[in-house]
Amino acid sequence: MVLAALSTSLRFSFPWFLLLLFLLPAVIWTGSKIRTLSRSRKWSVISIRSLIFLFIISALAGAEVVKRSDRLAVFFLLDGSDSVPERARESQVEWVKSVFKERASSRDEAGIIVFGEDSSIELGVAPKMNFGAIRSFVGGENTNAAQAIRLAMAAFPQGYMRRVVLVSDGNETIGSAVEEAKAARAAGAVVDVVPVYLEEGPEVMVREVYAPGAASIGEPFQLRVTVRSSRDCEATIRVFQRTSTGRRMLSPRRVTLQKGDNVFLLTQELKGTGFYEYEVIVETDSDKVKANNQGRAFTVARGEPQVLYVEVDESRGGRVDKVLTREGVKLVRAAPAEVPSDLAHLQAFDAIILSDVAANELDASQHAAIEVAVRDLGVGLVAVGGPNSFGAGGYLGSPIEKALPVDMDIQRRKTLPKGALVLIMHTCEIPSGNAWAREIGLAALNVLSAQDLMGMSGYMYNPGSLKSGDQWIFEIQPVRDKVEMRKAIIEGSAAIGDMPDVTPTLGMAYTALAKVDAAVKRVVIISDGDPAAPDPRILEKMNEAKISVSAVCIAPHGMSDQKMLRSIAEKTGGNYYFVNNANNLPLIYAKEASVVKRGVIQERVFKPAPNHGSELIADLDLDSMPSLRGYVITTAKENATVPLVSDEKDPILAHWRYGLGKSVAFTSDATGRWAADWLGWEDFGLFWTRAVRYVMRDSSRADFSVESFIKDGVGHVRVDAVDEQGKFVNYLKPKAVVTGPGPEYKRTSLQLSQTRPGVYEAAFPVESTGAYMINLAYQNQEGNVSTLTTGLAAGYSREYEYVSTNGANLEKIAAAGGGRVLEKGDSPFVHDLIATPGVTPIWQYLASLAVLMLPVEIFLRRVRIGPGEILASLERAPVVGGLARGWRKERADRATGTYEAAGDASREFGKERETPMVQKTIGPGAVETKGPSDKEQAERPSGPALGKTEYTSKLLEAKKRAADREKRSKPGGGKKEE
Repeated sequence: MVLAALSTSLRFSFPWFLLLLFLLPAVIWTGSKIRTLSRSRKWSVISIRSLIFLFIISALAGAEVVKRSDRLAVFFLLDGSDSVPERARESQVEWVKSVFKERASSRDEAGIIVFGEDSSIELGVAPKMNFGAIRSFVGGENTNAAQAIRLAMAAFPQGYMRRVVLVSDGNETIGSAVEEAKAARAAGAVVDVVPVYLEEGPEVMVREVYAPGAASIGEPFQLRVTVRSSRDCEATIRVFQRTSTGRRMLSPRRVTLQKGDNVFLLTQELKGTGFYEYEVIVETDSDKVKANNQGRAFTVARGEPQVLYVEVDESRGGRVDKVLTREGVKLVRAAPAEVPSDLAHLQAFDAIILSDVAANELDASQHAAIEVAVRDLGVGLVAVGGPNSFGAGGYLGSPIEKALPVDMDIQRRKTLPKGALVLIMHTCEIPSGNAWAREIGLAALNVLSAQDLMGMSGYMYNPGSLKSGDQWIFEIQPVRDKVEMRKAIIEGSAAIGDMPDVTPTLGMAYTALAKVDAAVKRVVIISDGDPAAPDPRILEKMNEAKISVSAVCIAPHGMSDQKMLRSIAEKTGGNYYFVNNANNLPLIYAKEASVVKRGVIQERVFKPAPNHGSELIADLDLDSMPSLRGYVITTAKENATVPLVSDEKDPILAHWRYGLGKSVAFTSDATGRWAADWLGWEDFGLFWTRAVRYVMRDSSRADFSVESFIKDGVGHVRVDAVDEQGKFVNYLKPKAVVTGPGPEYKRTSLQLSQTRPGVYEAAFPVESTGAYMINLAYQNQEGNVSTLTTGLAAGYSREYEYVSTNGANLEKIAAAGGGRVLEKGDSPFVHDLIATPGVTPIWQYLASLAVLMLPVEIFLRRVRIGPGEILASLERAPVVGGLARGWRKERADRATGTYEAAGDASREFGKERETPMVQKTIGPGAVETKGPSDKEQAERPSGPALGKTEYTSKLLEAKKRAADREKRSKPGGGKKEE
């Protein structure tokens, strides 16, 4: 029975190595030529050598054991998307439990995968199904059954028959389950489906909200709203208009919906330029799903080009805005917090100016949106320097740095000012505090460049160890290998404990910073304020060494805790921060790290020198160009143009093209601090006007109409090209870049195809809600590049469009996967599949056996052990030692008895041969003893003497035979000629 259930075979990954087995006879032959071993030992050595050879060849050939079993593995894929009601999800779980319990063979196994927008293994394939409610979170706004099938195929165990059971309503928003089912079938698995039947009910949904991508000021246009209803009913349509100044509701409209699609045209008229977003909400009592009752669209009213001017306050902003306004450039002023964080709002501007704005004054979404707006929408970017800009402002590694023509990392400069930063972490009492310690440590590290120094310390808690206490997470060192430092931050942050006193860690920071050569030395401590206050003497030493300490207070226990931390900052010249929201911590630490970067600021008088020809400085009176009093050190990027440099060849003015847009970097400022002499320069206004107009988005817009819309989850863009005479414009070959919603801003390139005279179309996937920006470009008949910018908005996921089961799609999935559509009573545990082989590599074990057997072969050839050595070893053994010693004594006794008997016989034999001695008196006191004569002795029988002769003869014959064998064993040996 076991043999029927399990089939095992051997196969080789590299079978051509098996040809080396033809050398096996040679291995046996060489072993047979060994002459110094007995026959049994010789063949033992030959056998071991042959096995070693076979194992090595099998290992080289990649030996594998292949097992096939009749056991069945089933993965149940449960639909956890929002289109499946909660009650239906619970019934899925109960059905799976029941069919598993009633399976025909107890040897079959099963697992569960839950899917929605993502997929998760709730229960791996196992012989038992021990689980209660579904715990996996997979996101319900989309359905990706294809990913679930792919995950199941990757998670199946080897050597089983494999079946996938998809339990779903058949509605998909991402991927193609049919294609994945085909791939699973090709891999030897079968995909069955179990329909989840959705209850029919009243449903109203907003199918589409359409507004033209661009509108003219004062000209009415139609906002088109399409509403689908499952039956006749009453509803109210509310329209909200959102602009940069706020959100307002337009007049609501009471309507009667008929079964099917209902189209409403709402007339709109724009009063000024800018970005306008429309949100439509339908309210009715005849509805089941509320998430699909809203839709969005937007349009842009274009007039003259406008520039977004960003500054913190006028004292830091400089004079660029006043010059540009005087030159007729339309500016929209904004504080950093007012900068749009999405592309839809940013695309209303043709250029953005950042005037001495620090990186931490913009959040992550604003950074990403500005970079993508330059790259994909052609929006220009001008960065005006100052003490809070570029590397000194913490832009190293930021998205905006990617768009600028200069790098903030200045490691290639020979003489480089350094900054030194030490972080002291007491975060264990903050909610998720040690995780925040990791984030703020990484945020500070990202700001620093290679020449700066950084260290991180805290009270480290190591359970069961004597090493707990104030320690370095990593000692102060140059920021060179950021990968290793990030690893140290991530690993060390987890062990931060409750600090009893800040004095030891401040002392460690002082000792380390006092030894380093750095232009700026900074310590940042984060705590809830409950450790003991520091020794005043350590703060005095820090003041003397010009080491400032900033304190970050979060989750204090009382006012006294805040006072302690505030006192540290005030006494050392640092900053004090009281934080209510932990999400602000990384920005604070990036700002503090940028203080260390003050070493990249050069404050001295110099005159910019021309370096490269550029349209930005053409026709300017460079000889009369005044001196500047400072700048931020940067490094020009490889493809950037650098028209002006400092006396040390650092970039002062640089520009380049980034994607569809352009950017300019001016590393000095436009205020009285560094550019006091420039403010009175006669070409000052021309210089800045030319720089801003250079980066502004191309104003050569086409007059063609562009339409974009979403249909069945797919975005469509269509261009109607008609010239001024009303003729179709053909063969344009327009291209488009579609940028999806943030924060990912997924980028898709499109090539529009001409479908009819003057009509060009393309489609792209819509996978998430939000605004999709479309930037089209084509070359007109004059050879100029014209652009069109439009977009569309996905108000809600397609998941909420589905209110019924898609049985047709489920049947396609089952057909593609070679499976069945299962209903109640059908069991998926049917043994009608072919088991996939379970492959186990064994070459490594064979190689190990060959290595282990080699010493055995050498031992048999080189070492000879007699019975005496074996007996002596046994005598020393703890268990059998006594028996061995008794055996040896018994043998010795027997040998002694034999020798004594032989002695008695010899003496008896001697008596028989003894000749009587004759004594004769030859005088007084003299006696003569006389034995037999020589003649008598010779004539006497000599039995024992004859025995001795026979023994000697036999001994001589044996020696002769041994000599003959030795002679024959030598090469060329044989009978010696006489």
